[in-house]
Amino acid sequence: KIALFYVIKGSFIVDLISSIPIDLFLEIIGKKDSSWGLVQLFKLFRVLRVFKIIRHMRTREEVKLALKLIQLLSLILLYCHLVACIWHVIVSSEKKWIPPTNGLETEDLYYEGSLTYQYSMAIYHAVFLMNGIEIVPQTLKEFIFSSFALLLGAILTSILYGEMAVITANL
Repeated sequence: KIALFYVIKGSFIVDLISSIPIDLFLEIIGKKDSSWGLVQLFKLFRVLRVFKIIRHMRTREEVKLALKLIQLLSLILLYCHLVACIWHVIVSSEKKWIPPTNGLETEDLYYEGSLTYQYSMAIYHAVFLMNGIEIVPQTLKEFIFSSFALLLGAILTSILYGEMAVITANL
């Protein structure tokens, strides 16, 4: 009965897809196609179950509030990471975007820099997008994505402030 509910509810499909070691299969057959890595995003849906577990825990309220705070911080980090990765893919495909911090320099360091430098710059600008600060998009793809990220960032920020108020009130 429990297994049937698990399959019907749809969680089984997500768990099945996310548990397949795609990297191992690609390495065995000798292909290095990065588009298969997107399937690994299904693992993020498994992380969202933690929210449900915290809600149904049988423990003191202070522990639940501390876990909820960690949950909110994790949600911010996840948002920034996803936005940074998507932004990097978009700007790397066209190579027209110049980060505003590089505006005074004569050469563009973003595309020639190390992956760590590129990720750091992308995270920095993802935080800007979350807080509603413009990051000077250059192409239509960049405008569309930054508009979406700004809207999602505003929603996330409002949720964060609301939840923080609830946590503070319950302490």
